[in-house]
Amino acid sequence: MIYLDNNATTQVSPAVLKAMLPFFTDLYLNASSAAASYFGADKPREQAASALTRLLKAEEPSCFTFTAGATESNNWVLGPLASSLPGKIVLISSIEHPSITEPAEALSKRGFTVRTVLVGKDGVLRLDLLSDCLTPEVGLVSIMAANNETGAIQPVPQIGKLIRERAPAAIFHTDATQAVGKIPIDLRSEWEHVDLLSFSAHKFHGPKGIGGLYARPEIELPPMLHGGGQENGRRAGTSNTPALAGLPPELRC
Repeated sequence: MIYLDNNATTQVSPAVLKAMLPFFTDLYLNASSAAASYFGADKPREQAASALTRLLKAEEPSCFTFTAGATESNNWVLGPLASSLPGKIVLISSIEHPSITEPAEALSKRGFTVRTVLVGKDGVLRLDLLSDCLTPEVGLVSIMAANNETGAIQPVPQIGKLIRERAPAAIFHTDATQAVGKIPIDLRSEWEHVDLLSFSAHKFHGPKGIGGLYARPEIELPPMLHGGGQENGRRAGTSNTPALAGLPPELRC
């Protein structure tokens, strides 16, 4: 069989599988248990956050909250977070993944104004149309970094700069599922205006079922899930330690 759809998912690398195996067998402890730190079962989360900080040139590991993947992260942004913002206008592009468009539709049914910005023939967002939609009332802008069907890479730095100029209070989110691990990302330089970024490990030879949401330190994220206190109270639930062990991009080298 010849498999050509790496945009859908990638094969777990041998190094990733090797890194994960001990956390299914000897170190299967709950990472939140009292014994976890003694045996090292809590290390994968710390190592994954540090690795992503280096890869994306983020401010600090605490900027990352781990989820089941980008779909959950996107729903978090266009759910609890959007609901907490004063601005009730949301802008998305016409080429977003259903994990953006469907939550956006749900917001529209709750009284939000959702506007869709078209792309050109090349699949790249029309910055002139985005500019026309940006007003001080915009609360959230969500534009994917790279498209899963066409491969078109969006001008994230220019988009961010335009948002800051025309709607300075708006939160800028990018679904970077198809970009992380594939193209250079510098959140303290070219991508400095990105406030939130979603990703999934299985898009860059990591395991399925693990991903996350990057948020700048000044962004207040309302909890996605309640009932356990994991992820600094933002996302309750037993940590997926084996998947976290297989997340660091350095394992693919």
